[in-house]
Amino acid sequence: MRTQKPLDYAGPDLKPGVSAKGQDLSYADLDGAQLMTADLSDSLFNFANLSGAALVGTTITNTDLQYANLNQLDSKGIKGITPKLPTGWQVLPDGQGVQFLVGPGADLTGGDWRNADLKNTDLSYALILNSDTMKSKLAGADLTGATLTGTYFGDLSGGDPAHLPTDWDVVQNEAGARYLIGPG
Repeated sequence: MRTQKPLDYAGPDLKPGVSAKGQDLSYADLDGAQLMTADLSDSLFNFANLSGAALVGTTITNTDLQYANLNQLDSKGIKGITPKLPTGWQVLPDGQGVQFLVGPGADLTGGDWRNADLKNTDLSYALILNSDTMKSKLAGADLTGATLTGTYFGDLSGGDPAHLPTDWDVVQNEAGARYLIGPG
């Protein structure tokens, strides 16, 4: 059951570790807000703007984000189960088991995506900066418009992405290993 008790804000941000459990944050403009380590369990974010927000280490058990704007959302270390998410979004671990919200426009910067299973994932317009994706499984993934600056895509396993950003390509070395190469 959602409650309407006051939240502990620090400007547009929740103070680290605060509980917003059960809150109705529908239509809230949390663009760029720092919501790190907060407990957002059982909260409702209908049509809320979380663009560019940081939910690093945040608990989202049973949180309804289905109609929220999650563009460029940083969710490294997200915790919890069964959140309702927009179409194309899912909770996935990186190669080290750290959970992220993954979907179109997500900010996956700094994730250790080595050996991660990203098959058929919609990563269109995602930010994947300064990351290692050695031996990640990207078969069928959509990387249209993704920003991949400083990211190493080596020895892809299990097939090629379905769509790549402009000026990126899959190449194969003499040993048969496949790599993504492109600007940045």
